[in-house]
Amino acid sequence: MSGSTVDTEYEHGSFIGITETGGSERLGSAFARATIGINERVTLVTAAHGDACHSSSDTSSSSQTVGAFSPRVSLAYRMGDNGFTIRGSVFGGFRAPTLNELYRSFQVGNDLTFANETLTPERLKSAEAGVSFSRGPASIRVTGFWSVLDNAVTNVTLATSPEFNVRRRENADRIRSIGLEFEG
Repeated sequence: MSGSTVDTEYEHGSFIGITETGGSERLGSAFARATIGINERVTLVTAAHGDACHSSSDTSSSSQTVGAFSPRVSLAYRMGDNGFTIRGSVFGGFRAPTLNELYRSFQVGNDLTFANETLTPERLKSAEAGVSFSRGPASIRVTGFWSVLDNAVTNVTLATSPEFNVRRRENADRIRSIGLEFEG
């Protein structure tokens, strides 16, 4: 992928200048999964996802290459013929910053947000467990989850005034999410 932005700047109707930004990004990924029926009630699923990403700026010397290995293990136990299943899984994830986040600054009203060529990928660690019931066309599922997202990409406010707010995309330290999901 490659992208570029050309901004023509005017102030009070007068031409000020042209700003060009942009870059390119190459992504590669491989995925493997195995489902193993341990017996008639227990199913084990193992998976692995490998990612590689290279990004480079068209207007500076900024360049980075990163990789990630994201495993997954899931187990499901069917409690006989009564329709109940208990399941759980642990897994990891990876998301590289987008070209937009790395290289495109923008302004909406009096909010100016700068891009950041030094952003690093987001990485996820998560676990979930739940129970489900299914009989005929009806089903109910309850799942509890716990997730930690490291290096989350977010907009950080650098300066504010009544006329202008200046922000920049940055990696946040850590975001934790714990919850319960109901589905019927």
